[in-house]
Amino acid sequence: MDWKIEKGSKRVVHSSGMTLGFYSFAGELRELMPDNIPEDLSAREVSRLVQAGKNQIAHHFGLALNDKRVHVIL
Repeated sequence: MDWKIEKGSKRVVHSSGMTLGFYSFAGELRELMPDNIPEDLSAREVSRLVQAGKNQIAHHFGLALNDKRVHVIL
């Protein structure tokens, strides 16, 4: 996994420089906020990175993952 969880913050950093902020509520992952998206990545690549980051965040923090409740905010 190329995502690194920053200690003491609510975001993860990808090796490409992209960051993914997140918000959780009541033990569920609710929002993802991608930032610093490299211009050379396609929309499909960004989507895959966000999906992988979402899964890693949920696993690392023990958060429930309901895809219908997780919103990506650009």
